[in-house]
Amino acid sequence: MDDASQFIATVEKNRSEDVRIALTEYMGADLVDLRIWAAYDGAGERKATRKGVSLRVGQLPALLRALEAAQKAAERRGLLNG
Repeated sequence: MDDASQFIATVEKNRSEDVRIALTEYMGADLVDLRIWAAYDGAGERKATRKGVSLRVGQLPALLRALEAAQKAAERRGLLNG
């Protein structure tokens, strides 16, 4: 992650991959970046992969609504305890 990025959170995907969320800037656009970080060498140090998505920060409310809808749907199907 470069100096212009602000790390927000990590969500474990599996034993060798995480999803890392950060605020970044690219060509003057403020972005939220959701990126897969993976351990390649077995030593545990994770590096950013090309897998992920960057959205303009203004799209965060729509993304959050979509994730909340996915959570509710998963709960209705009994996929989450909660």
